[in-house]
Amino acid sequence: MPVSFRNVTFLLPHINDVSSATWSVTWSDINADGRPDLYVNNHADEAPMLFLSWGDRHFGRGQALDLGKDVHAAVWADYDGDGFPELLERVGGGAGVGHSERRASNNLFEFEGGRLELADDNLGLAYPLTRGRGATPFDFNADGRLDVFLGAGVRPDGEAPATVMLQEPSGRYAADHDYFGTDMAGVFAMLPGHFDDDLSIDFAMFGRKGVEVLTHRGGSYQRTLLVPDDGSLTDFSVDDFNNDGRSDIWVSRALPFDQLARVDDRTLRFEMVGERGDASTDVVSFRTDGPVTLRTAPYNNRGPEKIVYGSESIAVDPVTGVRLYRWSEAVMGRPDALDEDGGRLLGVWYDPDTRLWHVEAGGGRRVSTSAMVESASAIQWAGYNGRDEAAEQHDLLFLGQKGGTFRETRPVASAPATSVASGDFDNDGDVDVYAVVTGGAGNLVNRLYLNDGHAGFSAVSGAGRAPGPARGIGAPRQAPTSTTTAGSTCSCRTAAAPPRSSLTANTRSIRTPVAATGGST
Repeated sequence: MPVSFRNVTFLLPHINDVSSATWSVTWSDINADGRPDLYVNNHADEAPMLFLSWGDRHFGRGQALDLGKDVHAAVWADYDGDGFPELLERVGGGAGVGHSERRASNNLFEFEGGRLELADDNLGLAYPLTRGRGATPFDFNADGRLDVFLGAGVRPDGEAPATVMLQEPSGRYAADHDYFGTDMAGVFAMLPGHFDDDLSIDFAMFGRKGVEVLTHRGGSYQRTLLVPDDGSLTDFSVDDFNNDGRSDIWVSRALPFDQLARVDDRTLRFEMVGERGDASTDVVSFRTDGPVTLRTAPYNNRGPEKIVYGSESIAVDPVTGVRLYRWSEAVMGRPDALDEDGGRLLGVWYDPDTRLWHVEAGGGRRVSTSAMVESASAIQWAGYNGRDEAAEQHDLLFLGQKGGTFRETRPVASAPATSVASGDFDNDGDVDVYAVVTGGAGNLVNRLYLNDGHAGFSAVSGAGRAPGPARGIGAPRQAPTSTTTAGSTCSCRTAAAPPRSSLTANTRSIRTPVAATGGST
């Protein structure tokens, strides 16, 4: 029977209680009944939810956790050594400065009396003020006790950076900022592996610099930049993809503006974000000979207050939209209002020299919105900020070589993956890859790539399908450039019409890999 995934969200109707801004999905058998339970967090809106399994893919209504906003990675592990898993939920942001000591940036939950209860911080894991991102439980110093790497965004004052929390004999954790002997500021996620020829553990990191490798040699770590952050990196996974005994690194890529869907040849949908002040904004360009109709829908009341078009910044209602003609003088020239701090705007104009239409988010305030362009003629998308889509949207696979070097390959055809997870999905002994492609614009299809055992991958038609927008797949997505922390606040991309979480089941494999963590900045 060919491997594929089937949408079984109808078996978990309460999952629709979780909002579109879901950045982490993870599971564990927290009540020791032999069935994996599901935890789906949020990022900015509704509360995270715990769903207890009833068996046969059915889950009970979830328990909501009151964590406020700006919730990031969630990781199950036995942090206190009592033989039962606890949930570490990371909190970040705080408008760029982290949270006060009255609100921990890490929240540890224990399962008691059929519910998750917030545990006292007697383990020292709270780490106040940090801009929490990812977390990696691992015995870093090989002393038999569990330690935790805590990824973090950068605070303006440099406080509470990414660090390793080493567990002491007493059971408490203490931060060791110098454990790797290098500045860990801006590292969001970390995964272990074997990248050279010795038996020591090495690490791959994902952060504001890109994807880096820490190779353990002679009692210290050598840091190497593998893939610089060029604005296209979205996620990474470490596994032995070619069965040679060395760890390899899969890096998923997409444009910073990765949410575009072609509904048909005359309709485009896309998600846009405009930033505060001097930060960059999204500009989408396309070409069509027919009249253009542009309209938009706001996300969580943060959408544009109006659409402006032409050099005179003529304003229209964003929901009703506007119909424009390329031969009209009124649409010539970029709207001046886009450079003013005059409200949340979406601007559109036509350039007769290049024969391109441009749509830009701006107005001096943050905009998170989707837009739809319709035309009486075929629409040709010309890119984002002058960048070509196909040139950016291919994943990279770095195969480990002797001496700790890597050989770069392009394992699959172009696909704007926002999150990846590796595992043996078809039970043939080789590591496969599932890529989340669906995004805020909707109408995109996730992909399943099966491995031939030698790092040769082929996409299974329809196998990874998931309806509607999605964000993560229990994978350590931490920091695409569109959500880096260079600005004063989290600039996270979210869908305009809030999509809901969904659950898919593997219809071939009798076992699936345990999920890691998901997250974003």
